[in-house]
Amino acid sequence: MREIYIISDLHLGGEPAKPNELRGFQLNTHGRHLADFINLLAQQENKQIELVINGDLVDFLAELPWADFEYNTALAVQKLKRIMRREEPVFTALQQFLCSSNHSLVLLMGNHDLELCLPALRRVLEEKIGATGANFRFIYDGEAYTIGTEVLIEHGNRYDAWNSADDNNLRLLREKMSRAESAGDSIFKAPKGSALVAQIMNPMKEKYRFVDMLKPETGAVIPILLALEPTLRSKIDDLLRIYLSDTVLGAVTGRDIPATSTEKTGATGEDLVNRELLQLMGDEELQEFLYATDEINTQEETSGKETSTRELTNERGFNFGFISGMLQLLLFNSRDTLAKRLPALLKALQTLQNDKTFDTATETFTEYLIAARRLVANGFRYIIFGHTHLGKKVHLGNDAWYFNSGTWADLMAFPPQIIAAANKETALAQLEQFIEEITLTNLAEHIRFNPTCVYIRLDAYEKVQQIELLAYQWQTNTLEPIN
Repeated sequence: MREIYIISDLHLGGEPAKPNELRGFQLNTHGRHLADFINLLAQQENKQIELVINGDLVDFLAELPWADFEYNTALAVQKLKRIMRREEPVFTALQQFLCSSNHSLVLLMGNHDLELCLPALRRVLEEKIGATGANFRFIYDGEAYTIGTEVLIEHGNRYDAWNSADDNNLRLLREKMSRAESAGDSIFKAPKGSALVAQIMNPMKEKYRFVDMLKPETGAVIPILLALEPTLRSKIDDLLRIYLSDTVLGAVTGRDIPATSTEKTGATGEDLVNRELLQLMGDEELQEFLYATDEINTQEETSGKETSTRELTNERGFNFGFISGMLQLLLFNSRDTLAKRLPALLKALQTLQNDKTFDTATETFTEYLIAARRLVANGFRYIIFGHTHLGKKVHLGNDAWYFNSGTWADLMAFPPQIIAAANKETALAQLEQFIEEITLTNLAEHIRFNPTCVYIRLDAYEKVQQIELLAYQWQTNTLEPIN
């Protein structure tokens, strides 16, 4: 009899908070609890236990110097060793887990730890945790992990157009590196979601410590980024233009990923951001959003000039204003300006989260349900993804189930009264209070830590006897089923 525990999205990486900071660059601030969980499994030496880490063990995107992919192998190794030193209890726990002859570890690659597939980094990791051919398996190159004929496990970024990795060219990059031949982004380009993190979200995090908890990194976060920092529009537009013209768009062919509007139309120029926004909201809502984020009179920036941003829009395309974000709006104490910006941010929040976002029985990202149903049609009964950071157990009909292994990183939960917005005036008032709390006083109140895992018990023929979504109760170091 074999027992399997599947966890994902550990996101070990980033500097911890300094004494005077509300929050550092760590997305996972609970390494000690993760180590406790691994030790809990390690202690069950009389059982045959397999631990599956379903992607994003570490987070290279959180490590300085920021890069969407670290092509310098020596620097990538430095980043990995820095993470392992900082999170020593976790890697020591993995080593102890593998000390038992009954235990084994399976690691799948995610989209935040793509560098782990490079030969030099694999060797460093395997040496650190005492991995051998008998107790460790690392799965990459787009391969899924199957158990018997019933279970399929993969990270899930494959079905996310923003974060799908070009596995073929990543393999070609490794071929070059293994021969000490020059290589770089001309061979492999990281997903545009990684570029969004490295180029836009990480610099924003210097000011807005919560921004990296808006997961996953897709076009759905663009409205919030723009509502907070309207001047980012040109940077996001430049990023989209690079990926529009790059062959990386062809890397997802055949994966049943819905094409974005920019991919469908081949659009270029300053309408790329608008096209991303249009996928998230109707045309009328888009116009309201554009108006709400284009509210600042340039008189505040040009010492008395009367030209408005609306007039500048006519000359240069949409212009999202000049004040850098909600924090400045609060400190500016300009009630008229804040009143105009809040509806845009409200719409952005409602686009990113809804009242079913944290419901374990509902998958709000339709692309993953589509992918899961297609895989069930191939003969599997249990499909297990990660990537979204939201633990799920969803019945697909008949005897088929979709699971998401969730995350051990922190999440941002927006107050329900803002998301539901039964009364818009009340929602806007709550939103103003929320912005003040997360930027000035009490960010911690709105952060969730809900570590989950998927548990599977197999019989001697690798048939599933039991499968559950479990919540890890870190206060008591126990696991409980989520119904």
